[in-house]
Amino acid sequence: MALDPVDRHVGQRLRARRLILGRSQQSVAQAAGFTLQQIGNYERGANRISASILYRLALELDVAPEYFFEGLALASGARMVSTIEQREVGVLTRSFEAIQSRDVRRRLLRVVEAVAEAQPNRRLVAAKTRSLPPRRQS
Repeated sequence: MALDPVDRHVGQRLRARRLILGRSQQSVAQAAGFTLQQIGNYERGANRISASILYRLALELDVAPEYFFEGLALASGARMVSTIEQREVGVLTRSFEAIQSRDVRRRLLRVVEAVAEAQPNRRLVAAKTRSLPPRRQS
């Protein structure tokens, strides 16, 4: 029987998130109450993940359940969200969190926002609704 494309996509997102967090299949399986074989089958899309299991996995991997569906093509051909390479996002996030200076983080964020805004046909919502207040003058 052929694997369902949605099940494969959800499994790929499960694997990507696990790798971003640097977790083994065994650690996720143990923490979520599954066997190693079950996690492997979920990641390959060989087993369909029920809503309750997806919810438990989302809690264990610290994401919202909808994370697993991001990037999935809709029936209209549109995509739910942009598909950024998840490993790059993980490296970027961990590296950003390692920067101790708040001022350096703010400056880096502004550089990243400026680069993203300069991309053709890109809308950057975060740049228009900055979450960081302006830097205080000393």
